[in-house]
Amino acid sequence: MTQLKRIKVPSLFIAAENGHMLNKQENSFAAHNILKQRGILTVYHVIPEIDHYRIYFGDYEKSSKLTLNCLVNHLK
Repeated sequence: MTQLKRIKVPSLFIAAENGHMLNKQENSFAAHNILKQRGILTVYHVIPEIDHYRIYFGDYEKSSKLTLNCLVNHLK
């Protein structure tokens, strides 16, 4: 988390609901909240009912759509 102070650009966090690699509350959600408190645009999404690997191989369309939507709506 110490590197978060270096982030100054809009950020998107996408987590898998059943991800087992990291604790979402201690990592991606915490980072999202820290950036938000600093006034940096940040978007956080949890894709339901998938695990870590399905976000890349089985359900990558969902994460791709979230990413595209974020880019279109927030990085004009």
